[in-house]
Amino acid sequence: MDGLFEQLQATLQDVYSGVYNGRESELFQALELATPQLLKLLDFGSKSVDERKAITSGPGFIRDGREYKPNPAAAERISFLSDHLETSENFCATIIDRIVHKQPNLPPLTHIELATRAFYAVRDAILGVWNALLRIMLESLMAGGADGGMGDDDDSLRRSIAELATHLIGEREGQSFLVTLVEQIDSLSKRTEVLKKKLVDATSHTSTSTSLRDVVLQGELEKVLEQRGTLAGLLILLCETRELGVDDILRLLEWTSQFDSADDLGVHITTACLIALSPMQIVTPTVLSNLTDERLIASLLKHFEKEKKWKSAGVKSALQLQCSLFLVACRAQDPTMCDEKQATVDAIESMATESMENDAFVFLDHLVLAARGRDSLIGGKTPTLDAAQVPTAGAGTDLVDEPFRSKVYLAVEGCIIGLLVSLPNVLKRLKHRQEDVGIAARKVQTGTFVNALGRKVEEPAPAAQPAPLRTDIAALFRLIGTLYDSLPVESALKFWIVQTSGKSKQIDPLHSRLPSFLRWAAESRGEVMVPAVYDMLAGLAKGTACSEHAYNFLSTGGVASGALAGMQVSYGSGAFSWSVLFGSLGFYADTLPNPRTIQQYRQQGPLPEIRVEEANLLVAFLKLLR
Repeated sequence: MDGLFEQLQATLQDVYSGVYNGRESELFQALELATPQLLKLLDFGSKSVDERKAITSGPGFIRDGREYKPNPAAAERISFLSDHLETSENFCATIIDRIVHKQPNLPPLTHIELATRAFYAVRDAILGVWNALLRIMLESLMAGGADGGMGDDDDSLRRSIAELATHLIGEREGQSFLVTLVEQIDSLSKRTEVLKKKLVDATSHTSTSTSLRDVVLQGELEKVLEQRGTLAGLLILLCETRELGVDDILRLLEWTSQFDSADDLGVHITTACLIALSPMQIVTPTVLSNLTDERLIASLLKHFEKEKKWKSAGVKSALQLQCSLFLVACRAQDPTMCDEKQATVDAIESMATESMENDAFVFLDHLVLAARGRDSLIGGKTPTLDAAQVPTAGAGTDLVDEPFRSKVYLAVEGCIIGLLVSLPNVLKRLKHRQEDVGIAARKVQTGTFVNALGRKVEEPAPAAQPAPLRTDIAALFRLIGTLYDSLPVESALKFWIVQTSGKSKQIDPLHSRLPSFLRWAAESRGEVMVPAVYDMLAGLAKGTACSEHAYNFLSTGGVASGALAGMQVSYGSGAFSWSVLFGSLGFYADTLPNPRTIQQYRQQGPLPEIRVEEANLLVAFLKLLR
């Protein structure tokens, strides 16, 4: 099996790229030969007393159908490598034998170092094979959904490979591929801790009879972390195939409930769960079956009960929101059965509201920023509650590789679009309630900043700190702005115009509600809501066409109801217009002290200040002007 997985990886990549010209029979023979190890993924077997005895005392090990008896020196190297990698002696013997055969004159410890590198190279190739298999499977799924089938020989080959991959990810003896994936993610986490301890204990720059040199250990640690990230990427691809059954979805949620979101893979794991529970992706027979499964519906309700403890409150809130949308889709399939399982309209709306009030939008906002990596301004954001647990990448690194960033964005977009089109009444009730509470709180405050008629700057009167107000809808607006600033240009066009779909150019009944949402958002008032809407508009204006629609939107005042003579503390209707914004900028430019002459102002008395709420609005407006 020397080089089997490396060759198979290259061949499948050719198939995926459409340049494969080899024999199909040879490809499927290689896949059949590789299947036993593919099902085990990175598990080559544990250390074994019997294997150790066979290596050291006889009869040896089997390689390529032939029996080999290593000499004492080779047996010592094999045992060392097996102890270090915590892997089957027979597998280590195969690697050592291959290395020694190619370079017999190297020192024994060098053979072990090279064998360690070869061990991880084989694992890389296996991960590459799975990556290619799942991508071919996804391509086949997309092509089938778009065209209703595939025609040419290349597509026929991809479809055959996709069918094989579908078979491989199925459950065997209670162990599905998903279970293998998550178990090995956990296993590599433990391996990183072992290697970190070995690095601390390593005192030599050269390998010894008890430990490899520190540079080798450091390289191994980096490779383990890399492969752990690759496994998380495979988990995302697996969820995208839409082939996870009820048991796998429940296993994934249970595992995620105990996963630390501050882990470097927190973004990947949350994204995978969002995709697994998404009702907005391509619908497969498996998904249709899940939507009408009584056990799944009942179990989802239990998973997100208040009494159910999750390690990360932020992950729970985000997935609870997605779960409520999944249950909406379940009701569309069988409302009677959902009522019997307590998945009533009121229960679903309460679940969604609770998730929002537990900062689901704040967490998702930080999730998008974490995925963006070095081009985001995550340091400028103030984490709220569990959002602080979203990991941040170290200097010069990114948490999410480029190929998977778009998957994070699209998973979050699917959740948000689903919310806007499926539960608009929940958003309206929450917005009105929080706006009313905010207005009532402001009525008891003394002092104002800007007098709309006299345009007079006053120093805010001191007041006792009120209890923090819920601003969940404002967080939703900011999330939408962050998300569409991350997505490709013109991604937000569906918010500005009613788009058509399909060859018949029919209006999409779901996305037709998005422009209405934008008009509804423009009716916002309040010193928190209005800047958040401008943050949203800044993200939705990305792209030439979108920016033109944003310009026209503000040219007409955003809404038809009334106009604002000047910027007010209450930010009433009509706050979304160019005239108001440029007028306010001009007012501040004329009224506030020029930095060059600030000493002169100080001699005349206390300096006027811009309130934080006003500054937030002006910053949001300037972002829109980019």
